[in-house]
Amino acid sequence: MKAESKNVVIYARFSSSKQNETSIEAQLRVCYEYCKYNNFKVIGEYIDRAKSARTDNRPDFKRMINDSKKRQFHGIVCYQLDRFSRSRYDSATYKSELEKNGVKVYSAKENINDDASGILTESVLEGMAEYYSKELSQKVDRNMRLNAMNGYFNGGFAPLGYKVVTVNCGTYQKKRLEIDPITSKAVKKVFELRADETKIEHIIDILNHDGYKNINGKPFTRNSLQTMLKNKRYIGTNTYNKEEFPNTIPAIIDKELFDKVQKVIDKNKRVPAKSKAKEEYLLTTKLICDCCGEKMKGISGKSKNGTIYRYYTCKSHKEGKKKCNRKNINKDYIEEVIIKKCKEILNDENIAIIAKQVYKTCQKENNKNLIIKEYEAKIKENEKAINNLLLAMEKGANVDLINERIIAKRKELEETKLMLAREKNKLINIDEQQIRFFLSQLKDGNINDIAYKKKLINIFVNEIHLTEDEIIIIFNVSKQKITLSIPTIDNVKNTYLNTHTECLYNNVLVSQEGLEPPTPCLEGMCSIQLSY
Repeated sequence: MKAESKNVVIYARFSSSKQNETSIEAQLRVCYEYCKYNNFKVIGEYIDRAKSARTDNRPDFKRMINDSKKRQFHGIVCYQLDRFSRSRYDSATYKSELEKNGVKVYSAKENINDDASGILTESVLEGMAEYYSKELSQKVDRNMRLNAMNGYFNGGFAPLGYKVVTVNCGTYQKKRLEIDPITSKAVKKVFELRADETKIEHIIDILNHDGYKNINGKPFTRNSLQTMLKNKRYIGTNTYNKEEFPNTIPAIIDKELFDKVQKVIDKNKRVPAKSKAKEEYLLTTKLICDCCGEKMKGISGKSKNGTIYRYYTCKSHKEGKKKCNRKNINKDYIEEVIIKKCKEILNDENIAIIAKQVYKTCQKENNKNLIIKEYEAKIKENEKAINNLLLAMEKGANVDLINERIIAKRKELEETKLMLAREKNKLINIDEQQIRFFLSQLKDGNINDIAYKKKLINIFVNEIHLTEDEIIIIFNVSKQKITLSIPTIDNVKNTYLNTHTECLYNNVLVSQEGLEPPTPCLEGMCSIQLSY
């Protein structure tokens, strides 16, 4: 008997000019096949076009997350995990939010179980997707910088006054900016007007009245005109990532006029508002209060002398929903504890074990691919049918009719073989060596780098339970629980004697001068060693 059908939605996206609607159609086809085999009922689709998974600036993605609160669907099916998010940190955050709404994320291509090895595999695959996405981004950066250095156009709309032309570069083509003889006159006029301190609003009215468009192909506004007036392309300087390459493109105005305009801009410049730095709490979604079972979140407070202190607090304790006496714990302290224990996992022996287990799980899931099994069965049926038809022909049956059927069956066989080849191409094609290389890169990472810390936590940490005097860590890589003791106030007082500092828990300040910040008490804890 089939299990009761589960309501799900499908999320698909493509992220660059090299992908298109065909990419979306291919993703949807695989997702629908996955839903069919798992008896899922698809009640909607969410599709983002030309949106990167490294950012959450995806309209349909945000709408899907928000719609999950309505509890009308129980699952989200993606083509593969990197369609959902290439940031392991964002992925964990959104999955935690979905989990609260009773929604699970499924990968159609990476059909991974919910057991310990499955969780580990999913964590490593998401981490690898993020790593290789950044690596690809760096390669693209290098090529685009080289383009800018050589005066080539890196894409987008041409600035007013220029037109884009294609030039041959050996076996391939590139694009350059050339001066447009008509619109370049408007550019010169704009710079001359602003140099004479003509009001911005008047210049905007002139440009929009004459039908000119800004660099985004839209009517001019105050901001887009200011951007235009600061654009160094007009004096022949190409730029990429704030790096300048003078005399690489044709200039429309001279540097003297450009500099005169910059002085006018500086004279009228308003002081920008100070932006407030956003502090990242790395254990969000992972840290759980053992007193009431609620997840803990980051907060900050300021002392009388203006020093900002940051903590993790129990959500129910802060909101007063449940009776919970959990004290807040110092953010830097507990994050340092967790990072150090994650780092311990990455010894050579454990890397070999993890790589072997992840590869083994990937192969196991590949072998369970039901679509491939169906195609393989269909190929056997067609081959058998063709053989039977050939035997019938040998026995003198209607040759013309049988020949037609053989041609049809052979055509069907070739089409099925092609679909099988395409489906096999979608399997998780990573080998053990690639996984080991990725983990080795993690091992050598900078422990002070925030991105590195996030990656370690989100790949290896499943949950952290905080009791009154212990931190219990559950890793993705092992069912074993690691329990660490939190130093007491007295231990800190008796051990550290150098500078004044705040202790582990809030509302308790060590008054004695010269105390060093408390460090994790890892005494008696052996290093983490894995076995499967």
